[in-house]
Amino acid sequence: MPNTVAAEASTERHLNRVALGTESEPMYAWPINDPVRSAILIAAYKLLCLQPARIVGEPDIHDANALVDDIEALAAILDPIFVAIGDYANSHIGLSRQDRDDCFKDVILRAVQGNATHVIPAALQFRNDMLGR
Repeated sequence: MPNTVAAEASTERHLNRVALGTESEPMYAWPINDPVRSAILIAAYKLLCLQPARIVGEPDIHDANALVDDIEALAAILDPIFVAIGDYANSHIGLSRQDRDDCFKDVILRAVQGNATHVIPAALQFRNDMLGR
């Protein structure tokens, strides 16, 4: 398994070089060591690389599971931004560990688990029941 911390740091350095105009255009001005901006840049890169599921033909449980995987992948990409904001707020304002865990950790994942991740397979099952499958 690749070292994801090193990969993310490398991606962050690359995106900062691009953003600062030292690697290619365009040039934006923000601090390289801004953890929230870095989290956003990493998320943007991961979103660009995401290959969402595509349903071809008659949908089955594998298609439903692939869509759920997409939702969970999106949460995994975006949730670190909220963690970075919580950490940043803590470093300047002060937040309790409980508040950081409750309000900034797995924000999107908690919002979609049991909701969107449940509805898709349930809707497929309902559809198959209505069609007599």
